[in-house]
Amino acid sequence: MKSLLALIALAIPLHASQLREIDAVFFCLKHSRDIREVQVPSGEKTTGIRLSTASLTLPEKITLPEDGKLRLLRTASAGNQPVVAATVAIPPALDQVLILLVPAPSSEPAAYRALVLDRAAASFPLGSYRIVNLSPHAIRGAIGRSYIEAKPGGGALLKLSGNPGQVQPLKFEYLNDSGWSRLTESRAAVRDDRRWLLCAYLDPATGRMNLRSIPDRTPAGAPSPLASIERSE
Repeated sequence: MKSLLALIALAIPLHASQLREIDAVFFCLKHSRDIREVQVPSGEKTTGIRLSTASLTLPEKITLPEDGKLRLLRTASAGNQPVVAATVAIPPALDQVLILLVPAPSSEPAAYRALVLDRAAASFPLGSYRIVNLSPHAIRGAIGRSYIEAKPGGGALLKLSGNPGQVQPLKFEYLNDSGWSRLTESRAAVRDDRRWLLCAYLDPATGRMNLRSIPDRTPAGAPSPLASIERSE
């Protein structure tokens, strides 16, 4: 009996040590159902996250449950019962993630759909642009001689070539029934002290294509050279 109790005692901390801990940052493309703050269960505690539509949140260390799913909860107005605002499974290989939240259709119980992106330096290096195409149109774009294409619902990584400080032309297009149409055209400086998330999406209110640029300052620095992009055709 003593031997059995000893084995159980050893098994409990071993099981607890297998719970995964991740570093997570969050970005909300647009608030849904007026949910601007969520609670994230993390081990024995809960972490409050304010959902920003202007910038990435600071990294939060979060302990995942056994099923590896990250759950964002809000408190219902009646009864104070927690309601799931979004759920996303975190792939086992990822420990640094960027959680992108977009409004879910009104027919879905959860307010947001969540997309998990690898934020590790190996797959999202400084000086690069992580493009996420949330629109129903294919997109393509170039900064200088660096070129990408992304299918609807797809993504790509664009790594600039050139010396830091060099300014290069930027152009993005999307494919519609008339062919390739301009999404945005500007200029961008080569930087090696930060990286950017670019979201292409169709604005349901206007029916127009937009491109959002959100800097991930690692380390923190000056404003993104594309921070002003909110261009529609």
